[in-house]
Amino acid sequence: MKTINDPANYLKLSEPFDSPDEANAALSRFMVEVREARQKHRIADCSVAVAVSVRYEDGTEGVAMTCSHNGDHDKAEPLLAFALGKEQALRREYIAKLIAGRKP
Repeated sequence: MKTINDPANYLKLSEPFDSPDEANAALSRFMVEVREARQKHRIADCSVAVAVSVRYEDGTEGVAMTCSHNGDHDKAEPLLAFALGKEQALRREYIAKLIAGRKP
């Protein structure tokens, strides 16, 4: 499956949550929906890594990241290693096209 690149939606979704508590609540709801989708579509193993923008009490902004695995814990590491390797291969392909002067 390919990465979905939608700059306008990404910009909208990058608006920071007003507090860490608000971000955590959204992440919790999201993970519940992931578990529900896993059941609905009969997915045995599912690893999810997410990042959200957060505005802190002092007015600064940052990024909070977390991850979760649903399924056999022994499959979490190989599944995530596969995902990392695939992303690295896509990045190398993208860079090679740039170097060759082709449109990525």
